[in-house]
Amino acid sequence: MEQTRTTLASEIAAELEVSLKSASQRLARKLQQSQRLQQALQASGVIHAFPLPQNETAVLDIAGVASSSATLSAFGGLLYGFNIHAHQLKLQQQHVLDAREQVRVHMGDLDFYESSLRLRWKLIQHMYELLNEIISARTPPQVILLSLPILVSRDEAGNREQTEEVQEEWTDMVSAINSFWSSQLHRLFPFNPEGCMVASIQTSAAWSLFVALKNNPNTSPDETTADLAELIQREWLGLRQVGMSRLLYQLLSPHSRTVAYALEDLKLDPRWQPAELHHSGILGFSMRARARTPVWQVQVVGHRTQWSAAMLDRLATAITQATLVEGENAQPLPLWYAERLARFSSAILHVFRDLAEEQMASPPRASEKVT
Repeated sequence: MEQTRTTLASEIAAELEVSLKSASQRLARKLQQSQRLQQALQASGVIHAFPLPQNETAVLDIAGVASSSATLSAFGGLLYGFNIHAHQLKLQQQHVLDAREQVRVHMGDLDFYESSLRLRWKLIQHMYELLNEIISARTPPQVILLSLPILVSRDEAGNREQTEEVQEEWTDMVSAINSFWSSQLHRLFPFNPEGCMVASIQTSAAWSLFVALKNNPNTSPDETTADLAELIQREWLGLRQVGMSRLLYQLLSPHSRTVAYALEDLKLDPRWQPAELHHSGILGFSMRARARTPVWQVQVVGHRTQWSAAMLDRLATAITQATLVEGENAQPLPLWYAERLARFSSAILHVFRDLAEEQMASPPRASEKVT
């Protein structure tokens, strides 16, 4: 037995030695290729710096909207609850001058079929209902940052057609988001030059920038060199091998962003939502606010002909000015507050379950019905 263990240990050590050498060689080649691609992309104008204004004294009115949810298995299904929190701040340099909050709370029950998707639909539906209230206020903020994406892809629809109730829940969400955009688009930037900017901030999806540039050399409202699209076509295999997210992480310095791109050039399933934005369009770009903040993907509404580089810089600057701290978990301050205040305690769902059990023990009145 001891001899077997010694032989096995020697075999593992030999395999590790060979594997380490091979893996390190592959990584070194990949990093060398990454450095070459970074230099080529930098020279082709894919990165755009937006220097922050010096001694800025203007007040920035900015809001963040985030959500939190909880579930509890009960009665052969799920009880759920979520809290959508909007936190609005007035910032002047590093100082918070004023703050206000709005909250929307919702509770209900689901069976297990497609439950995670259905809960997400309900979150999106109620987020847009709250967003509608914020935009309709007498003095809406200059910028609103969302923790959920503007685009709802066809993939998120799941198997909704198979169950009538699920189809109705999808329809409710679609109706809410399209109702918002149809009624409020005229109040928003860039359709209204004095309007509020609504932007979604997510973890960066680097591939979308390169796919859009590969599909359409004219996808961006930003100025780029004439050979950028040709470079991406020529180096496509290398970009995939190196890793597009790695490239952007290395390319983006503090106070910089990528050129913007139109999501229509990703060749998405044409049934994406909101349908109201099929004509107006959605733009995306990636950015880094400060030295040690993450790379974010930003989505805004509007066609590439309606945005200019200066307008996009204005939004990126506002996001950076609202990002007061460094670190991998850093966020713009109003979104940071919104995410931490939008807590939904699972203890409330236990109370919900207990109350339902009490109600079941009581005979229903003749006038009562299930809704």
